[in-house]
Amino acid sequence: LAVVVGGFMFARGSSFVKDSPVLSRLASISISEGDPRFAVWNMGYQAFKERPILGWGQENFIFAFNKYYDPKIYDQEPWFDRVHNIFFDWLVAGGILGLVSYLGLYFFSLYYLWFGGKSVFSTAEKSIFTGVFAGYFFHNLFVFDNIASYVLFFSVLAYIHHRVVSGKEAPSYSEYSRSSINRLVVPAVSVLLIASVYLLNVPGVLQARALLKALSPNQEGVSKNLELFRDALEYDTFGNQEIREQLMRGSISFVSRQDVELNDKQELFSLTVGEYKKQIEQSPNDARHHLFLGTVYRAYGQNDLALESVSRALELSPQKQVILFEIGLNQLNKNNTSAALSTFKKAFELAPEYTSARIFYAVSAIYAGDRALADSLLNDGFGTLIVSDDLLVQAYFDVGLLDRVIAIWESRVNSQPNNAQFHISLGAAYLQAGRRSEAVAEIRKAIEFNPAFKEQGEFFIKEIQAGRNP
Repeated sequence: LAVVVGGFMFARGSSFVKDSPVLSRLASISISEGDPRFAVWNMGYQAFKERPILGWGQENFIFAFNKYYDPKIYDQEPWFDRVHNIFFDWLVAGGILGLVSYLGLYFFSLYYLWFGGKSVFSTAEKSIFTGVFAGYFFHNLFVFDNIASYVLFFSVLAYIHHRVVSGKEAPSYSEYSRSSINRLVVPAVSVLLIASVYLLNVPGVLQARALLKALSPNQEGVSKNLELFRDALEYDTFGNQEIREQLMRGSISFVSRQDVELNDKQELFSLTVGEYKKQIEQSPNDARHHLFLGTVYRAYGQNDLALESVSRALELSPQKQVILFEIGLNQLNKNNTSAALSTFKKAFELAPEYTSARIFYAVSAIYAGDRALADSLLNDGFGTLIVSDDLLVQAYFDVGLLDRVIAIWESRVNSQPNNAQFHISLGAAYLQAGRRSEAVAEIRKAIEFNPAFKEQGEFFIKEIQAGRNP
C-alpha cells in the first residue's frame, strides 16, 4: 500500500495520470478543494448551536441553510439540502441525541464484533468488517447517506446482529431453506414488497414519466403541454415540487415568445402561481419557493406582488445574493433606482469577488446616473470598461450611452466574426446612433454569413437607405 500510494503521488504530474479522468481527479484532491464543504459544515454547526438537543428534524437542513447561508459559496450549487458530512447532518437533523444514537450503531456493532460473548466471528471476518466500517466512516465525512448506502450499511448491521444473537457460524443455504418459518415468511414478505413497491414507487415513476411528456415539444402547442402538466400534478407525490419548478422555468421562458398565444401565457401563469401557493402552504419557511414565485411575478410584470414575495424570501435567507438580485431587479422595474443601487451594493459587498454581483451593481449605478461608480466597478473587476454582458448592453442603451453599446457589440463581432446575429445587433446599434452606412455594411455581412437572412436583410437595407428605421 505504501509503495502504491507513494508511487501515485510521485507520478501525479505524469501524462498517464493527467490523461485519465479517474486518476487526474484523485491527483487533484487537496484541502483547498474542500473549502465549499467546510463553509456548509459551518452552516450546519451554526444550526446545531441554535437547536443542540433534538435538532431541526429530518429533511430540514434547507431551512438552516437559508438562515445561515454563507455568501462566499456563491459559485456552488444554489441550494443544499444536506451538510455533506454525515455527522453534521445528524447534529442538524437530530441534535446531539441523534448523533450519539447514530454513532452508537458503529460502537455497538464493533463491540459485539470483537467482544460479544463467545467468539462468533473469525479473525478474518472481524478484520474485514472493521475495515468496512472504517472506510464507510471516513467516506461519510465528506458526503451524505442515500438509499443505496443505507441498504448496504443496515445489511451489514443486520448480519452482525444475526450472527451474535444466534451464536453460530454462518448458516448454510440448506439450513435456511429447511426452515418452516421461512416458508411462511418469504411469501408474506414478497407480497408486502410487491404491494409497497406499487403504492410507494409506481405513482412517482408515473408522475416522472408524465413530467417528461409535459416538457417535450408538442405539435398541439403549449396548451397541450399545460394539460400534460396538470396530468402529472394529479399523481400528487413527492415529485410535485420538481414539477412546479419546471412550470416556473417554462412560464418565464414563454412570456417573451411571440409564437405563444396570449391565452396560453395567461393560463401558464395562473397554473404556476396557483401551484406555488400550494407549495408555500406546505413549506412556508423555505426561501426557495418564495423566490421562485417572485421571479414568476416579475416576469409577468406583477412587480408589487413580486417584491412582496422575494422580500419574504430575504427574511428567511438574509445573505443570499440571488434573492437580493431579484429584489434589485424589481426595484429597477419600478424605476426606484436609488433603492436598487442600495440593494445591489449590499449584494456586492457580501462577496466582492462574485462577478454577477459586480455586474448588477454596475448596472444599477448606470441607471442611477453614477457613471463614475459603474466605470470604477468594471475597471477594478475586469480591467476594462468594455465588458461583454447583456445587462450592461441594455443599461447603456436605456440611458443613451450608445458609444458603449457599439463598443461591446464591436468586441463581440471581433471575437466571433462569423456570427451573423452579432453583425445584425451591431448594425442596429449603428443605426440607433445615426451611423446608417455602417449599419448597412453590417447587415450585408450578416447576409453573407447567413443566406437565410437575405430576404429580411435586404428589406432592412432598403428601409435604412430610404431614411427609415426598420
